[in-house]
Amino acid sequence: MDSKEKTTYHPKKKHVSITVALLLLLFISSSLVYIQDSNAGKTAICDCEEDPAAAEFGFEQQPTVVPKNNLPVIPVTPTDGGGNDNSKDNPPPAPAPISDVPIIATTELFDYNQDNAKTLRLILTANDPGLQITNLSASYKNVNDASDSGTISLSSAHVDATYGTTGTYLISIPAAGNPLSRVGDLNTYEYSFAINDGTGVSTGSCYPFQSGTGQIDRDSNNNITATTPFEIQNIVQLDALRYYTQAQGDGANGKIFAVTQDIALPADWNNNSEYNRAQTNGKQWIPIGGNDNAFCGYLDGSNKTLSHFKVETAGSYSGLFGIIGGPNPNSKPEIKNIVIENMTVNATSSYAGLFAGNAQNARMENLHVNGTVRGVGGVGGMTGGLNNSSLANSSFKGTVTGTGNQVGGLTGRMDGDTLNGKGCNISNSTSTANVFGGGNFTGGLVGLNLASYSGCFIKDSTVTGDIITDYVPTTNYGVYVGGIAGHIGPNNGPGDGFTIDNCTYTGNITGINVSYMGGIVGATSGYHYPQKIINSKAIGNITGTGSRGASHIGGVGGTISNAIVENSFANVNVSGGDQLGGLAGSIHNTSVSNSYTAGNVTGTEWLGGFVGNLGGDGSARSEITNCYATGDVTGGKVVEHRARFGGFAGSITNATVENCYASGNVTGLTAPNGGSSAGSTVGTGGLAGLVHDNVTLKNCTALNGDIKLLNNNVHQNLGRIYGLESHDTGGNYGENHISGNYAYENMTLTVNTISNTATADDGTGTGGFNMTKTQAKDAAFYENTLGWKFNDADSSKIIWKIGDGGYPLPVLTWPAANQQPIHPPAWATA
Repeated sequence: MDSKEKTTYHPKKKHVSITVALLLLLFISSSLVYIQDSNAGKTAICDCEEDPAAAEFGFEQQPTVVPKNNLPVIPVTPTDGGGNDNSKDNPPPAPAPISDVPIIATTELFDYNQDNAKTLRLILTANDPGLQITNLSASYKNVNDASDSGTISLSSAHVDATYGTTGTYLISIPAAGNPLSRVGDLNTYEYSFAINDGTGVSTGSCYPFQSGTGQIDRDSNNNITATTPFEIQNIVQLDALRYYTQAQGDGANGKIFAVTQDIALPADWNNNSEYNRAQTNGKQWIPIGGNDNAFCGYLDGSNKTLSHFKVETAGSYSGLFGIIGGPNPNSKPEIKNIVIENMTVNATSSYAGLFAGNAQNARMENLHVNGTVRGVGGVGGMTGGLNNSSLANSSFKGTVTGTGNQVGGLTGRMDGDTLNGKGCNISNSTSTANVFGGGNFTGGLVGLNLASYSGCFIKDSTVTGDIITDYVPTTNYGVYVGGIAGHIGPNNGPGDGFTIDNCTYTGNITGINVSYMGGIVGATSGYHYPQKIINSKAIGNITGTGSRGASHIGGVGGTISNAIVENSFANVNVSGGDQLGGLAGSIHNTSVSNSYTAGNVTGTEWLGGFVGNLGGDGSARSEITNCYATGDVTGGKVVEHRARFGGFAGSITNATVENCYASGNVTGLTAPNGGSSAGSTVGTGGLAGLVHDNVTLKNCTALNGDIKLLNNNVHQNLGRIYGLESHDTGGNYGENHISGNYAYENMTLTVNTISNTATADDGTGTGGFNMTKTQAKDAAFYENTLGWKFNDADSSKIIWKIGDGGYPLPVLTWPAANQQPIHPPAWATA
């Protein structure tokens, strides 16, 4: 405005001018890399340039820092009596007392609207009872180049503010053709705002924008102690993070943010025009970061609570965040110390989680989430997908429902990228949730795991809650349900296979028309390198029902292939169809050691107290050593020639079983509905129902009280050690090697209604040597006669001991805290 222009004053109103000094830092975009999202087939954008000054977590990188948003209140710039601006010649005086300032101007966080225009949030508070603000205008000029000037659009600023109220003005600054789009030029520009009180307009210059500087200081615990990250204090500022992530182009890569106050989504979030985020179906939250703008920054939640957030969407990638991180390993977003309470996500598409739809190349720690999430496939309590990412010291409590595939208590799916050699892992985390799946791959922590190479693991984690998968059959059935993971996929990279270490599942698993269910994992399928299950346990019940499926069910794994199982146990009652076992329904090409089971097994055929069907392929044998099973085995089939029932294994082929025992009762019911079993060949034994081809069964004991085969017509085969032996002469595997086996001398064998005690043999046949009650409880007998390790100068090498607390038979010595109460056979305590 011309300084000579006169102003007409309204007698009932006062005229004022204001200069607003704004301290804002431009978030500088780095080079962009466009990377194909393999899951969605869409483009994700993320900055991929790693900061060379990276430091350990805390935050690994030392990124450019955003100044605080608590900007100072600046009073109106003084003018001379003629309205001329004299601020350049005379520095402004100290701010006037608040009561003497007619309008207080403050600013908040950079905001971004839907069309990627940069937006500044300006708040004006009128302190004068006669003041009305009817319009607002703004302009800029380059102090080094007078011709470089212009007007800033204030199209959203036509809002009245009266005495005692706060007017909120969203000042839209287009991203192109204005100084804010010019990197590095901020300090050379001045910005002026003019207020129209209805009687005239007066302008005044303001101080230039300044670039902020600062560093992140860390204490010995790697927590932020300096206050230079951008502070998020309310819902609008949190929402603005989404627009910043969207507009910046690099996903806020390397930028630091901190939540410093508890934030709840207001009940009128959709109706209050201040928020300008109108949605449908009640209060809504739009996720931060999407396919084209994944969040790649650093966020410390300062252990503050975000509550009552709700997402209702038909799109993919739903949660507080949509997508965190990008495929390039140099993009390293880190998020930690956040509590989310009472959140709901209801998505009709894939990749949904309360915290994020998908996380890639991300580091997440100390996240604690409570709520309900529902989606189609790729659904988890924490994230829908976890790709080359780590999740540590975190928890979820609530309900997870997925109508499709890949559903888990923490994440629906884990992936690893062998090209980049990144690890994907979960550690020291918990899920207290009920999980409902409607398709394949359902797990208490993870639905489907494909991160099967070195550096990928789940460890020190627990699950408490029930898992139900209800698969609607057409011509097939659903597969893979596990207390920790539904399925561990094949290895596709170098190094060790995926490892589950020191994990616990407690709960009940129900599969309707589903096969391959286990208390730890539904199935493993290691290929190049064996996968591992170590130091882990499952407690509860697993039940398979329905017209289809219900096979391959075990207390630890439904089927365990190409794996190593050590120091693990299951106190799980297993029921279903065929190939059921206390530890696994079936085991192939796998080593199992120092493990035991205590639950009962009930099914149709191929049933074992430890494993239903044990085998190997060609030169790849299975080996089970130093293990035992104490549960009862009960089976029955109307007509089936494969009826195999064993206290330890239903059937053994191309495998070694050594230094093991079973103590539960075994009952085979081969025609429970009155049907004929003619032509059937039934094997029932204290250790194994069938020993078939290239089997080594050595130095084992059958401590069962009763072995029964009921309602059988012909071809009954009962034995204290095994029921039936066969091998294919000249076949693929070769002869069996059976030696040194013992059986409790008073074991009762019953066929239909006729009971007797079997005749002992030389330890190589179906009867085995006799073992007295005294010998069964004597450590020296096991040590000297069978070679079991009860003593050693190096205590770490001792495997067995005689149990105490009412269990007088051998037990394993690995951590006593992991032992569960085991019911001994009645004869042992009589």
